Amino acid sequence: MQKLDFDPYDFQIKEIEGIKVYYKDLPLAPCTHIRWSISNGASNDDIGKEGTAHFLEHVLFDGNPMLPKKTDVDVFSRKYLLDSINAYTSFYNTVLLCNFLPKNTNTALDAIYNIVYKPLIRDEDIEHERKVITQETWARLINPTYTEYLKNWSDNLYQDVPSQKRMDSPCGWIDTISAINKDDLVKAHRSYVKENTHVVLVGNITDELFTKVAEIIKLIPNGDKLEETEISKKISPAIERRWIKSYSEIGMSESKQTTLNIIRLLEKNSTDHGTLDLMTDFTYYLMMKKLRQENSWCYSISAQFSDRPDYIYQSIDVKVAPENAKDAEEIIWQTIGDIINGKYKEDFEATKQTSIDSLLARERVSEQIATNAEHYLMIDKKIASLAEIINDLEKVKYDDIVKHFSLHFKKEDVFTELIVPNEEVAGAEEKTD
Repeated sequence: MQKLDFDPYDFQIKEIEGIKVYYKDLPLAPCTHIRWSISNGASNDDIGKEGTAHFLEHVLFDGNPMLPKKTDVDVFSRKYLLDSINAYTSFYNTVLLCNFLPKNTNTALDAIYNIVYKPLIRDEDIEHERKVITQETWARLINPTYTEYLKNWSDNLYQDVPSQKRMDSPCGWIDTISAINKDDLVKAHRSYVKENTHVVLVGNITDELFTKVAEIIKLIPNGDKLEETEISKKISPAIERRWIKSYSEIGMSESKQTTLNIIRLLEKNSTDHGTLDLMTDFTYYLMMKKLRQENSWCYSISAQFSDRPDYIYQSIDVKVAPENAKDAEEIIWQTIGDIINGKYKEDFEATKQTSIDSLLARERVSEQIATNAEHYLMIDKKIASLAEIINDLEKVKYDDIVKHFSLHFKKEDVFTELIVPNEEVAGAEEKTD
């Protein structure tokens, strides 16, 4: 494994009363970035109360003994936290994040402790946040027709992934948000204990910072460790392998483009990280070359071969003019067939080197390092160093790409979805008749 002069993800770890604190000292950094993580996410929500973990995340900011009102939290953030305090909820955890100058270390950590572990969870705050979250959710769900489409889509694709089948987003659904009550939020907050906490620190790391972190950790209660996210041993292909729907049929505004999505889920650990990363870069390069450069059929495409904590998500997505959709789909599969037959070995080697060089050349600030470190912890419960990531890429051979496409992205196993303009559906129905 090569030795880097500077490795942004070569973290150190301290364990304080059972809580792991991952830290990266950047001596020239002006401030400290923190990610305070609780392993309570949407997958922990009770059935019928989907969205509870996300709802609780909102309520955390509505008041605590140190900062009784939401406006107090906002003023405090501007004064002591560089107006940076925020949080997010995934399917797997809830994370509070902010950054602060060293002179504000003690005050900042006192606030973090109070916000995360001592929320007041008042009835009036719950109803206030219910309105906010409902509007946040409608922005994604759009309307009842689109909501029903998303539910059917999840049922069809995620039949073996419990965390995703129940909801398409940690926000939950409109009806489940309306069902969440104070008891649900209090129950969810009981998981905010040492056993479910870890901390990421990046930037200006001082002895004073660790002294204060240890002081705060001593105040956190002990409790029950949440069960690990369920990982399916077998992930089946989608129930229905091909959908053709119009935009109006699924509740979306009409478009003059056809959206083509090709998706296949995989079991966790069925392919290594290096292969997945190069699959993404290599597939993107070839599809852009074929669909945009050679045929001018699209502006861009999306290729994702990525690891999640409980499964692997794979997709190739493109938007094209309706008259080019059939040909675009055929070219995608022709290109994959050509990969399997060894046609693009030189392109692969060039893409591989570019991917490695890009990682080495990338400039990263403290915030990006902290965000990526927390992401690695969510995926694998460890932070891979940049040297390890590059080493994984260097090990990948063209044959690994061939093997992956041959075994894990077969045409007969993928879920292909075309969302088309209304007249295209009508035309297809006429041809069928």
